[in-house]
Formats: sequence, structure tokens, C-alpha cells
Amino acid sequence: TGRETATFSLKRVRKHLDGDGDVMIMPWFSAQNVLDAVDSVAPVQVCQMRPKIADVDDNGRPQKYLFPGSSKQPVSMHPAVTRAWSESAPKAIITEGVIKEDSLLTGMLLAGGVSEDELKLPHLTADSMDEWRLGDGLASLRALMDRIPREKRLTPMSVAGVAGWREGQFSSIQMRDREVLIAFDGDVATNPNVYRFFSKMWEMVANRGGRPRLLNLGSTSALMEIRRVEKYAEIGTRGPDGKTQMLGVDDFLSHVGGFEQLMKFEEADMPARPADSSDGFEVGDVRVSPGGRGTEEYVSGENGGYWKQRTPIGGKV
Repeated sequence: TGRETATFSLKRVRKHLDGDGDVMIMPWFSAQNVLDAVDSVAPVQVCQMRPKIADVDDNGRPQKYLFPGSSKQPVSMHPAVTRAWSESAPKAIITEGVIKEDSLLTGMLLAGGVSEDELKLPHLTADSMDEWRLGDGLASLRALMDRIPREKRLTPMSVAGVAGWREGQFSSIQMRDREVLIAFDGDVATNPNVYRFFSKMWEMVANRGGRPRLLNLGSTSALMEIRRVEKYAEIGTRGPDGKTQMLGVDDFLSHVGGFEQLMKFEEADMPARPADSSDGFEVGDVRVSPGGRGTEEYVSGENGGYWKQRTPIGGKV
């Protein structure tokens, strides 16, 4: 549509298509809009783009997942979820990104007795896809979700990143007397930056009467299962860049084990705070760069916080 607040301009998409790679566009649906929709389908709130060849930011860091510049990222929920279905589920889970969120929904359906054939898309023309998606397709998926036994139901949600959420975005989601699993990509036990936002989410769930839990794919038992897969033999160790290599729930479900096996790595205790080498800086702090030639902000990264230049204007007295 070209509306930068919701999706990407065709010019920006073509920049990647005209290069050496393809592009995946992922729609995000607001959890609040999904739960409030009764006789309608929640609208797409924003689209995310993943180009095959990642953009690079001003600091040389690859940007694998992109949102339109002025967009607001919601807490995501699949549009097939209804309020009645969500509140019938004894558990909920919060992960990072719609790919992982959708993987959890697929894994739960398969564990609940739905076959892979029932999840396959029918043969449709491009012209008929939208009508099917909003009509028979949505109804069919909801019918399959209703077949999952209540005790095995779990409401999947996702955020744009460990820091990509605000407490108010969860106001419409029932947490009281409910287990809420937190499944971040990074290693909560060793990464101070991931732990900082994990602890905030843990506290938010507890303050709303929920029972926070950690889905820990960095635990000893989880790593034993993961490393049995040859391509994941180094998961849990530090890579050449110094980052601890971790596995997300989507890769676990596609290459390691099923949904019920994944749920065995739920932990009720909050891990100890890891050592922090940030020198006391917090995300959002601003400074003039050491050389005095720019202004920097302390932001979150995959392996902790770092200083990112915001303007090329600086100076010191």
C-alpha cells in the first residue's frame, strides 16, 4: 500500500527483489484487536520484512528483521484465536516474533491430534486466496483448534524482541491464576541484557496475578536433547563473535522434538542474575561519544547493551 506506518513501500521491497535475494513479508496482528474481534477478523496492524540479504545499520550490524520506520510493534496473536478459546487455555506463552508464535500454534495442533494433511493449504488461485483466508480458511483453522483438549491448550503470543513490548500492551490478556511461559531467544542465565528484560516481564506477569515460568532451552537437559542433532552440536557454546549460540522454539520444533517434549523444559524458578559488564549503563542512556564527534544512545543488542550513534553532532567542553 505504500503506507510506511503499516507496511513497506513497493520501492523498498523492490530494492531487495532486484538484488540477489528474495523477501518474506510477515503480517502482525495486535493481540488486543484479535481478542476484541467477535463477528469480524482483526486487521493487520503492521508488516515485518525479512530480506534474504540483510540490511546493515550505521554500526555495521545486520538487520535481519525490519519494520517500517514509524510503525508501532504490537504484542502479536494469531487472528484465528478467539477470546473464548484463549481464556479456555490454562497456559499462555510469550516468545519473540511471529514465526516462533506460529510454530507453537502448529506444534500444539499436531500434539492435540490434528494431522499434517489437515493443516495443508488447499490449491487456490491468487485471486481466491483472500476470500478463502478470511472465510473458510479461518473457520477451518478455528475448528481444528477447538479439537485440542482444553488441558493441552496454550495461547501463543509474541513480541518484536526482548525490549519490544510495554506492559499496557498486555492489558486485554487474562493472566490471573494462569501459567505464563516466557520463551526468549537469548540465554537468560548468561546474558545480562536478556535477563534485564526477562525479569521485567516476569514481574509484570506476577503483578497481574499470573504464575510466570521460564521455557529454558539453555538448561542442561534441553541442551542434551538439542545437541543430539548434528547441526546443533555447538548450541549453548560461545561462537566466534563471543555470543552464546541458542536455539529458538521454532527450530526446536522443526528439527529436535515435538510440542510436548518442548514443554518439559518449563521451569518455575527465576534464574539467578548473571554478571553484568555494562558499567551501570541502562537502555535509554545518552552520551556524547568518546571522540566528541557524535551523540550516542545505550541500546539493547543480541549479546548485551551497546552504544549506538544517534546523531553525528557532538562536542565537549
